[in-house]
Amino acid sequence: MLSTALGTLSRPLRLSLRATWFTMLGGILVYTFLAWTILAFGKAKIGLTHFDPGWIGIGAALSLGAVALSLYLQNRFRSRKQLDALMHGTVSCADMARDSFNRVNLRDLRTLHRLSDEELALARLLEPYRKHLMLRMSLGELVAVLGFLLALASGNLLLSAPFSLCAIMMLVSTWPNFDKELERARQTVLDTPAPLQAAS
Repeated sequence: MLSTALGTLSRPLRLSLRATWFTMLGGILVYTFLAWTILAFGKAKIGLTHFDPGWIGIGAALSLGAVALSLYLQNRFRSRKQLDALMHGTVSCADMARDSFNRVNLRDLRTLHRLSDEELALARLLEPYRKHLMLRMSLGELVAVLGFLLALASGNLLLSAPFSLCAIMMLVSTWPNFDKELERARQTVLDTPAPLQAAS
């Protein structure tokens, strides 16, 4: 899937989370546009003679499962237990300073060494936050793909609309805002109101 590939490649390609987010949104819109265009012009008739209406129920169930899993991952990442485990883990400064090619960035390493214990704990959230968002973006795209396949299989272009809308809403909930997550983590675990800029 597009987001899975980008999740793997975005580090070497140096794509920011927000650039990846906009790419995901573009991908979902492309799926919808292709379904509408292909069916509107009658260029494809995929599985119409063998289409089972029960597939719609299966697609809807899978989509609801993806939504539920996305919400679960969000709540789990923001839970006090999970945040505490991530912030007070054993990840070293050298590991945190590694670039996309697994080389230690000395500038980042020096910056990390200058951080207080509290700031270092918060900085440990960056990479888990990135992986968390990429997984949730993939779930949103999965819903869009299900709608695309069902629309082609049924020949009903309107069938892709609710799936695409659901996928976009899921993507909206994954808008990258690391500063806000840092503040939430600070209030949840450290209970200190002072702001901290995201270290990315």
